Amino acid sequence: MTRVELIVHGNFVHSKSFDELEVLEASYVGVDNKGSIVFMASAEEMSGVEAAFGFTLDDFDGRLVDTLAGKDRADGTFIVPGYIDTHVHAPQYAFAGLGLDMPLLQWLETYTYPMEARFADTDFAAVVYKAMLKRMVAAGTTTACMFGTLHAPASVDLARYSRDVGLRGLVGKVCMDSHAPDNYIEPSAEDSLAATKDFVRDVLALDNARVRPVITPRFAPSCSAELLAGLGQLATDFGGLHIQSHISESPAEIAWVRDLFPDAASYADVYAAAGLLTKRTVMAHGIHLTPDEMSLFARARTGVSHCPASNFGLTSGILNVLDLVQYDIDVGLGTDVAGGPAISILDAMRLALVASKILTMPQHQANRKPNSDALSIHNVFYMATMGGARVLDMHHSVGSFAVGKQFDAVVVDALAPDSPFDVFATDTSLHALFEKYLILGDDRNHAAVYVAGELIHTRETFSHSAESSTTTTTWHKSPLSRRSRRSRRSCAPQASTALIAARAASVITAAAAAAIAVFTTTA
Repeated sequence: MTRVELIVHGNFVHSKSFDELEVLEASYVGVDNKGSIVFMASAEEMSGVEAAFGFTLDDFDGRLVDTLAGKDRADGTFIVPGYIDTHVHAPQYAFAGLGLDMPLLQWLETYTYPMEARFADTDFAAVVYKAMLKRMVAAGTTTACMFGTLHAPASVDLARYSRDVGLRGLVGKVCMDSHAPDNYIEPSAEDSLAATKDFVRDVLALDNARVRPVITPRFAPSCSAELLAGLGQLATDFGGLHIQSHISESPAEIAWVRDLFPDAASYADVYAAAGLLTKRTVMAHGIHLTPDEMSLFARARTGVSHCPASNFGLTSGILNVLDLVQYDIDVGLGTDVAGGPAISILDAMRLALVASKILTMPQHQANRKPNSDALSIHNVFYMATMGGARVLDMHHSVGSFAVGKQFDAVVVDALAPDSPFDVFATDTSLHALFEKYLILGDDRNHAAVYVAGELIHTRETFSHSAESSTTTTTWHKSPLSRRSRRSRRSCAPQASTALIAARAASVITAAAAAAIAVFTTTA
């Protein structure tokens, strides 16, 4: 029989689809010793769960976390899936907030390449990476797809530090043998491939299922055709590694690629010819993809990281997310630090909303009615969680609170004493507080962050060093009596009552099945 190690009581909010949000009030989630969710149940369903797993709440000897205890309002605290940052440049955290009055290529030459060159110094890299990871986890990010630099030692260290703080991460050593400064370039494609192969082996040797290597050609202009093809083969040789890069971020970049690769049908075709477009590839930006390129992405099942902050900051353009969705292309969100100044996916959600509204204005889309195709709160929340999981081909493991997935979660306290927003009596639903949090909240609302059932951050420990954030003590433990159990209902305007009822009816069956065979992530 599966042993339940952790039970969390609270209000759970997660995405069922791009358009549908599910809110499960005063419910229970059970987690086993591998961090997998083995049941999700309402108070009424708990007696069946207790029978299936051989315990009662009154005598449960594992960790019992009650996020609703001691709150003035039952809807003041809720739990969301951990956020997924599908595109972030870890070394650029050192100059986040600088140079955003420049276009992309000038910004790269002025800030990016000189700073990244400093990461040959692993002591300097350690200071920046540890600070970045601490801030990232506090912001509620539990999975991140990260660029390092072309320095293998510092990039392996980034993977090690990610492991130490408990983050679920993909870490890449940047590859570039062309069109880069003399002090920040690899001598040849052969040298880059050899260093990357060693990097992959070193990260795999960490033997941590949460942190994996990702093949990282910086972007087509910085890589020779030989290097691109070699990286595509390397990803295959290691059993299908993840791949990350950039595409179609600015018109100037696209024109440059056209000059460098005149035989390619398109920018996307450069990557496709090298075997770099796969279901485990995430391409950042994709603002100016053509219909043919979107069709190519759809066939390859390649996902896109939408990075609205840097798209605005570097005046690159505005991605029409719904165009990609219409092609059945998975879309997640990226902070793209330091092109984007903030390490928080909350910021990316807000700017994704703004970007979509701009596109619906008459001067941008003369044939569309204003606001008719703007993204919704539910859309951007999906992109921050399930969308990101799909982009990284991790949707079977993370992104929601479905039974079998890992318990990666953020406990949100809308009533925190130093919350950046106020709650009034007129805020009469959990959904209202959820929406206020998405638009106005920040890390001060993040009472606790879990990865695979392990507590990796609390507000109380944020002032400590990054190393101390791996504590496994329970954030808030309170005995739950039968009288404290509450019923479950949906307060999301778009949530389907029928779907929630069907879920409630099936949870005991799911719990019993989970007791026999629990999905274990390898991502």
